[in-house]
This record gives sequence, structure tokens and C-alpha cells, in this order.
Amino acid sequence: MPYKFNFDFSGLPRKFFNEIIEISYEKELHKKASDKIRGLIKKFKIEEITGLDLSCMLNVIEDLIEIYALNNFYRKDFEKTSKRALFLPHCSRKYMDSNCKSTFNPSIPSYICNPCSPDCLINKASEIGREKGYDVLYTSRFFLYPKNN
Repeated sequence: MPYKFNFDFSGLPRKFFNEIIEISYEKELHKKASDKIRGLIKKFKIEEITGLDLSCMLNVIEDLIEIYALNNFYRKDFEKTSKRALFLPHCSRKYMDSNCKSTFNPSIPSYICNPCSPDCLINKASEIGREKGYDVLYTSRFFLYPKNN
């Protein structure tokens, strides 16, 4: 969004922005705003006119705000930990067949990347994660939920 003025926030302390995010998250302002926007989308039939599923877009934006807020909220606790893990969705693999060289570890239960292709997203993320000292795992959501007995 272009503005008719210049601004520089670099002099403001990060704590200022963190406080805004925390207060906004606690009061669920991101959800309240998206509820109002959803109402306008329905009222003006924006989805029908544009063919875009704006409700889905709003869900993504709402989720991104929530993720950012929670990341900020838990940052200090995260920085205190010595053991970290990066969980990736299996759908980010380049290959969905035997070309994927990952191995499944049933004790975790997750897959571990054994690099197959330099342009595989799992491979790239695994490399970055390992460089930072993370355990890197990827799994399908099926394995994230305990079985009901």
C-alpha cells in the first residue's frame, strides 16, 4: 500500500511492537476484524463478483497473525531451550513416490530426510534446520494424533 508520506520505525524499540501484538492477540482483535470483513464480503457478494474465495484468504491472514503473535509470546521460552525440533508437512516433499529417499522412524513416528534433490523443500528446510542445531522431522497429520482404542 503506497503512502503519501515517509516513515521510519527503526528508532522504535521492538518491545513497542511486541506489546501491540500481545494486546491485539489477547483481545482477539485479528479475529474481530476478520469477522467484520467476512460480513462485508457476504453483504457485497464479493466472492461471486471476483470468483475469489476471500473467506479462505481471511483464514490464512488470521492464522498468520496468530502464529506471529504466538511466536513473539513464546520467544523467550524458546530461546532458553537447548533441544529444538522443526516439524515439516510431508506434502512439501518434491517426490511423493520412491524417488523420495526419506526413512520412516516408527518410534517417533516421523520421516527423516535423506537428501534426494537440491530443489526439494523438505531437503532445503532440513539443511537449514540442521545447521541451526534442530532435529528435523516431517510427518503426515495421520501420525500426529494418537489412535483411539
